[in-house]
Amino acid sequence: MRTKLILSTIVIVVAVFSGVALVPRLGYKHHAENLFRYVFFREPYVNRVFLADVVDVEPGDATYKKLIIDRDLDDRRWGTADFSVPARDRLTIETTPDGVAAYMELVSTFRKRFSTLSKMDNDYQIADISNFLHDFWRKNQLRPAYDNASFRQKDEKDRHPEDLIYYFANNRSNSSIIAETSVAFLRDLGFRTRLIRVSFTPGEEVANHVFLEVFSTYQAKWVMFDAMENFIPERNGRLLSAFEFFADLEPGGNFEAANQSYRYRKIGYEIWFNRNGPTKTVYRLRTRANPM
Repeated sequence: MRTKLILSTIVIVVAVFSGVALVPRLGYKHHAENLFRYVFFREPYVNRVFLADVVDVEPGDATYKKLIIDRDLDDRRWGTADFSVPARDRLTIETTPDGVAAYMELVSTFRKRFSTLSKMDNDYQIADISNFLHDFWRKNQLRPAYDNASFRQKDEKDRHPEDLIYYFANNRSNSSIIAETSVAFLRDLGFRTRLIRVSFTPGEEVANHVFLEVFSTYQAKWVMFDAMENFIPERNGRLLSAFEFFADLEPGGNFEAANQSYRYRKIGYEIWFNRNGPTKTVYRLRTRANPM
């Protein structure tokens, strides 16, 4: 906390003494306010990164174990949806009346069905959320694909998760859209989440597939959650984090016995996520063949 306090103070002081001319060019007013809220109120970090670090995770090492059980290792990224205000006040993209109606129906249905989940947190209900989102995703696969150009052109601080939920409610969507929708809904229920990417090329942090992890208080660990594939891995009756699942490629092991095939889990693929902040840390793990 002391390091965070010092860093927050430095940035705020720089923002103040840099002069009025810097405010419109670099947006220091927003940066200082967001950094303050990030340090003291655990709000997501949406500003530029001053330093980045990459941590290669090895199965069984201290970082690997910490990533599985430490609830504070969420990704601290972006904002949170606010369903308590009218949709028109949160949707910043171009919409249609029918599109807004579909969005509101999806949100209403989800909240009515799962509004008590945060109080009854257990594995079956997490699986129910995956089933719900997967079925909705499949239903929309014959619709036109979404065009999120207007969303991508916005500054990060002006983007709202509700915009991506609108795309999910009205269009055929890819893994990133259903993952972002999952994040927004799970956060609304009080869960901590982190967005996980799969890269087909080791050493390159590209997003060839996107899913997430959710922290289960019932399991006291992070759990992999891929609603597009409707997949939550388990071993011996216990749900697994993505880092556990991707680290175990033993032929004929428990995963195969449970018929838990997953097309994005192959030798040489890599999973990674960003832990955002003034200093960003990228945690990545590469799948390898286990020694025989």
